[in-house]
Amino acid sequence: MRIRRAIYLFSVIVSMACGSTRAQVSSAPGTGRGLPETIEAIDSARVTTRILYVTAHPDDESGAVLTYLARGQHADVALLSLTRGEGGQNALGPEQAPQLGLIRTQELLAATRGYGVKLYFTSAKDFGFSKTPEETEKIWGDQVLPISSSTAGAASTAVTGIIRLRES
Repeated sequence: MRIRRAIYLFSVIVSMACGSTRAQVSSAPGTGRGLPETIEAIDSARVTTRILYVTAHPDDESGAVLTYLARGQHADVALLSLTRGEGGQNALGPEQAPQLGLIRTQELLAATRGYGVKLYFTSAKDFGFSKTPEETEKIWGDQVLPISSSTAGAASTAVTGIIRLRES
């Protein structure tokens, strides 16, 4: 009997508390926030996620990852290709060097439109494979990304510039 009475009193107290809270929070019908306004408030409170995806040259990116981030997660995504791919192989045609870089640039521009991302390039040259660091430095000169140096090369300066541009 005591247990029944305790349960009854507890339910009465809870009912009274809920009833009074509801009366304080509710607004008159049609005057409170509706679903569209609530969704808009939530969306405007969200933080924009910015992602800079860096590759050495075209065809190094993962289209699936970029599309997921940009279109699925609604992140502000940019792809930075350090080169235009002019040093790569071309199994489909005779174009080499600058002409190949132009073709690969156009292909990547079309692909990034599909991914939903912005595209940036640096001025670094793609010269194919090198066998030694000295060979790379001979071709790239001051564009080499420093590994242990405190002086930044042209490519790393360009990367820093893109990051700063995207922050603003």
